[in-house]
Amino acid sequence: MADRFTRPSKDMYYLNIAKAVSERGTCLRRRVGAVIVKKR
Repeated sequence: MADRFTRPSKDMYYLNIAKAVSERGTCLRRRVGAVIVKKR
């Protein structure tokens, strides 16, 4: 039987997206990512 999948909270979901965006940046001095979401 497969392990149960646990969904990340919305906060962690958006933080993970911001981290992925920061890794795609071209600036070598800073790694910054931002995600803008509507009020929940």
